[in-house]
Amino acid sequence: MNSRFEMPDGLGEQGRWLWDLYTTENGDWMRGTDGVLLAEACHFADLLPKLHERAANPTKNALVELGIATDKFLALAARLGLSRADRLKIGIEADTKVKAAPRKPKTKLDGMTPESMGIVQPDAYRAK
Repeated sequence: MNSRFEMPDGLGEQGRWLWDLYTTENGDWMRGTDGVLLAEACHFADLLPKLHERAANPTKNALVELGIATDKFLALAARLGLSRADRLKIGIEADTKVKAAPRKPKTKLDGMTPESMGIVQPDAYRAK
């Protein structure tokens, strides 16, 4: 566990699990403000199961609360790079995915460009 970040008091089981997982995996690049975001994400991780239970007997308020809490958690998770896609977006993981080979044209139109069809693009729209 990263000693620079102290686990906040009052975290439940889900929050502690997320804190340990995240600080163990990402301690080498985390900075001070990341600890604040992570603490909030951990509190939401504790809150979400409770809101799911409330939403089992749906009322408008229970569903709205669950939706808001889920959105907040996912926004924090994205900023912290909790998924591989998020890590790629924020630049903390190299894209090692093998690129697919270009598709061969199936029809004559698939391989055509505007220029090959006689359409002349104005200079302002041409790729440089």
